[in-house]
Formats: sequence, structure tokens, C-alpha cells
Amino acid sequence: MGRKMTLGEFIERMMDGWGFRRPYRVQVMGIILDEIIPEEDRGIEVEVEFVSSHYGYGPNFHYVYTWNVSGYHLPQGTTGGYSTSVERVFGGKGVNITNTDTGFQCQYEW
Repeated sequence: MGRKMTLGEFIERMMDGWGFRRPYRVQVMGIILDEIIPEEDRGIEVEVEFVSSHYGYGPNFHYVYTWNVSGYHLPQGTTGGYSTSVERVFGGKGVNITNTDTGFQCQYEW
């Protein structure tokens, strides 16, 4: 079960680094969300579920951090320099933001 908050609160927490010791990638996702989510949508209440997992062994070991956001889909079209006309809004350097059936997902791998 996730935590309820507004989109504005979610963006703020991501831009603050979500409490991570090395917050850079989380902050990058926050900056991207800040650019593509319109101000008028920031009061919408969403449910955010944070999941951390891992896979692989030895030198191939990776951590995966995922935020599943239910109750809002990212806008379609080009917003803030990011094209959201395809499912993947932003991808690269281990950071992915995608629309899902119930909302959207932010994920990064380390």
C-alpha cells in the first residue's frame, strides 16, 4: 500500500532527493517531473508506492528503486523539452519515467 500525497508534494520530495544519501538521480527525476507536470495539476492527490529491490551477483549486482504513482498519467505531447507521445517519457543513465495503466512510474538502477 502506498502513501497518499499531492503531485506537488511528490515532485518536491523527488527534487529534495527522497532522503537518499546520494540523491542525484532522484533529483534528476524530480527536475524532469517539475518541467512536464503542469502547475494546475499539482494539487491532484495520488498514491505513491516506493519499492527497492536488487538483482544480479558480484560485479553484476544492481539496486533498483521504483516509485509507482497511481491516480495521474503524465501529459501527452512535448512538454518541457521531453516528448511524452510514447510510453517512455525519459530514459537513459539508469533513469526511466514511464506512463503505466494506473498512472506513471519513476525508476532508477544503480
